[in-house]
Amino acid sequence: LSKAKVPGIGIVKAARLVARFGMGTIDAIANEEEDAIAIIGKKQTARAAEAVRNRRQEAEIGSTLSGHGVGGRLQKKIIEKYGEKTHDVLTKEPYRLIMDVEGVAFATADKIAQAAGLAEDAPARIQAAIVDILRDASRQGHCALYHQQLMERVRQAIYVREPLIEAELAGLTPKHIIQTDVRGMKAWATVRLNRA
Repeated sequence: LSKAKVPGIGIVKAARLVARFGMGTIDAIANEEEDAIAIIGKKQTARAAEAVRNRRQEAEIGSTLSGHGVGGRLQKKIIEKYGEKTHDVLTKEPYRLIMDVEGVAFATADKIAQAAGLAEDAPARIQAAIVDILRDASRQGHCALYHQQLMERVRQAIYVREPLIEAELAGLTPKHIIQTDVRGMKAWATVRLNRA
């Protein structure tokens, strides 16, 4: 505990807590049990309990993300971005990762979403696929994709009907993507690339 730098717990208090609670020490602190308060003190127990709960949640989130192939550096970015809301984002809005955190690929967010039980034709999934495909095209040197190219790539990537894709294009414009004109034809680009 003292080496883990839990606020308010030094070597002496850590030894007393472990002697009293054994393997249940972390739970005793997190639950702010009376005997833990007697050892640590009321104010220090509140601080320690909050730190322990936060670290426990980070460990659970890290474990979930690792199970989907997300490495430590990207895990840290995700947790820093969403803080206490990370668990909710992962279980309810995993496709936000693509929009909000650089380095998260569609395939990763899609695995998390499938594990959370989101539908394959969910609007957020379609929007995330559109953004990911346009970003991938820009990494390959394309300034934009023609409308039909984008439709075809999204349809091939996530197997949804074109009317669903069309409907979600409107939901993305102009926050994440922008409609443009290339050689007199309707095309789409990522907002970041278009502003470059």
